[in-house]
Amino acid sequence: MTTADVAQGYVSLCRRGEFDEAMARFFSADHVRFEPLDVREPPIEMHGMEGIRQGSREFAEQHEIHDVEVDGPFVGGMRFAVGFSIDATFTPTGRRATIRKLDVYTVQGGAIVRSEVYYSAPPLSAR
Repeated sequence: MTTADVAQGYVSLCRRGEFDEAMARFFSADHVRFEPLDVREPPIEMHGMEGIRQGSREFAEQHEIHDVEVDGPFVGGMRFAVGFSIDATFTPTGRRATIRKLDVYTVQGGAIVRSEVYYSAPPLSAR
């Protein structure tokens, strides 16, 4: 699969809200996720699918998702970018906001091997 094929398939599943399926189908087993949440804090780097799935489960447990908009993919070489706008309520505080982030993915051998997540502001749970 080309980078464009992976990007289109991944984004198609995300638009349908099938995020777990998108990760299962397109992320490599040794996937690395990098999240520089805030310039004052060290970035989070997760290695392997179990840690990434756990992070996704924790996000889902702590947020009520009202809507997700997906913009892209924007493909260039071995990488592609996808913009996400997530209307969510952080359930521990009841605070509702739109989380905007840009994910940049690297594709090798027909699988996504790395994702870099950039937030326009830290997620609700980090504030």
